[in-house]
Amino acid sequence: MLVEQGESPPREFATIVFRDWSRQLSTELSPTAGWGLPQNAFEFGLASNAPSSAAYLTLTLAGTSVGRGWDSVGHAAGSYTNRIEIRLPPSR
Repeated sequence: MLVEQGESPPREFATIVFRDWSRQLSTELSPTAGWGLPQNAFEFGLASNAPSSAAYLTLTLAGTSVGRGWDSVGHAAGSYTNRIEIRLPPSR
C-alpha cells in the first residue's frame, strides 16, 4: 500500500499487487548478502532527499544488489511474466 505519511491519518494512494513475482523469485541464498538473505529483493528508494521526491520500487527475482555488488545470478530458462495490479482506494 502506498500512503502519504505526512498527513494525519495517513492518506492511502494505491495498493500495488505483483501477481507473478513471488511465484518466480529465487529462494536460494545470496552469494554476497550474508545473514541468510535470499537472492530475491524488494527495494524502496527516493530520487532525492527532498520531501516531495519521487519514490521507486525495484523487484529482483535473483540478484546480488543487497551485499557487495550488482551482479546478476542465473535465471532458469523459460518465460517470465510481470502482471501488476494497481488498486485505487475508494473515493472519500
